[in-house]
Amino acid sequence: MLLAGYIGLANLGQKMGGSDIKPMVGRTVGEVLVDAKAWQAKVKEQAAEQVKKDTEARVLRDKILAENKVLMDKLNESVTVAVTKKISIRRTTKSSAFTTS
Repeated sequence: MLLAGYIGLANLGQKMGGSDIKPMVGRTVGEVLVDAKAWQAKVKEQAAEQVKKDTEARVLRDKILAENKVLMDKLNESVTVAVTKKISIRRTTKSSAFTTS
């Protein structure tokens, strides 16, 4: 399985014009397997690094959301609007004075 995947990747990389995998021609199966195992370890390392980055991003996002919640709670507690009485103010038509009703 490892050898087949490595060979397929090498062939695909060569056809696409960019591959850091050595050509298979003139090499023994043992030599190719050594490179395949190194490639497999590299892929696992990259996957582990991606998981680590995703975890760090999730932790940072949760931290920012928690900080925003604390700030919003403080803001909501500090700003209170209370309506105690409603007054309508109308402008009279003959003067610039205002009357309340």
